[in-house]
Amino acid sequence: PGNVHLLGLKPQPELPSYLAHTEVALIPFKVTKTTHAVSPLKVFEYLAMKVPVAAPPLEPLRGLPGVFLDEDLVAAVNAARHGERPDPESIVAAHSWTARVATLFELLGWNPVESATQPVRIETRPVRHYPPEQRLLTR
Repeated sequence: PGNVHLLGLKPQPELPSYLAHTEVALIPFKVTKTTHAVSPLKVFEYLAMKVPVAAPPLEPLRGLPGVFLDEDLVAAVNAARHGERPDPESIVAAHSWTARVATLFELLGWNPVESATQPVRIETRPVRHYPPEQRLLTR
């Protein structure tokens, strides 16, 4: 269509400048068991740039402010165009890695402040570099 412009590959540092001029971002996934189990991280990048997102009704995206879900992607785009722009500060606060780790600790019933007196053992293992012939998947 005339309103779609394919600009080609761009250097990563330039991407925020392009995104700043985007009216609506898309997550054009097909709805499957697999896509219900993934969390497209691009959504959080779009929202942090105040760009609303149009997507199919994927479970991980339900309830996210600034994300407009519909089986009909055109309807989702129209809703996103006319809906409220996302608030980047609340998106970052709710979905930062710090917030995610805090949620994980809460789900595990572990309070790192109360447990600070208990030693934490961090296990490491040496890096193993596989030769190229072992990196390929074969049938």
